[in-house]
Amino acid sequence: MTTIVGCLVNLTNGQIVDTDSALNRQITYGEKVLTRIGFAQKPEGLATLQTAACESINAIISSIVGRTSIGSQDIIGMTIGANTVMNHIICGIDPTYPQMANADIDCRRIVRSAPEIGLAISQNAPVCCLPNVSRFIGGMQSGTSLFQEFSTAGN
Repeated sequence: MTTIVGCLVNLTNGQIVDTDSALNRQITYGEKVLTRIGFAQKPEGLATLQTAACESINAIISSIVGRTSIGSQDIIGMTIGANTVMNHIICGIDPTYPQMANADIDCRRIVRSAPEIGLAISQNAPVCCLPNVSRFIGGMQSGTSLFQEFSTAGN
C-alpha cells in the first residue's frame, strides 16, 4: 500500500463529509509488502513502520479537520481496511508470519484504541481493522466493497 485514503463520514446521516489521501510514509522503508516485512524484523523496525503509517493517517485527519468544522477529538471511531501486513503493522503486531506458506491467518477483526496506536482522534475512539481474508488479502477488499455499496445506496 503506497497510498492511504481517508474518508470522514457523518454517522448520524451517513453522508461523506470529506475525503483526502496521502502517500504512505512507510514507502521510505520499502515499496513492497515483503520488503516491509523484512524491515519489521529489524530492532525497532515494527515500531518505525507503525509510526510511519500512523503519521500518514494523522496527516489525512489533520487535512480533513482543517477543511471542516469538525475537530479531530470529535472523531469517535475509525475503521481501517488494509492488506493483512498493514493491519498487523498499524496494530503493532508482528507481520512476519503471513509470508510463511502455510500460515494460519487470524480472520477476526483487530480492535485497538486510538491512543494505543498513535492516532490523533478522540482518546476513547476504537480503531477497528476489518478482518483479514488470507495471507496477503486483508480487510481492504471487503472494506472497498462495503464502501462502494454504502456510497451508492439510495442512488
